[in-house]
Amino acid sequence: MGLLMAPRQVAEQSVIRLLGSIASSAPYLTRKFIEPRLIFRGNVPVQ
Repeated sequence: MGLLMAPRQVAEQSVIRLLGSIASSAPYLTRKFIEPRLIFRGNVPVQ
């Protein structure tokens, strides 16, 4: 698996990459699809 990271970190990075690829390939989705998820992620408390 390469680098040793917490599973949560790996999941967050993959989600960020996924959202980034969606944003670059489909700009019309940014407001309705990506923004609410970024806002939701900002509201999740960091442990």
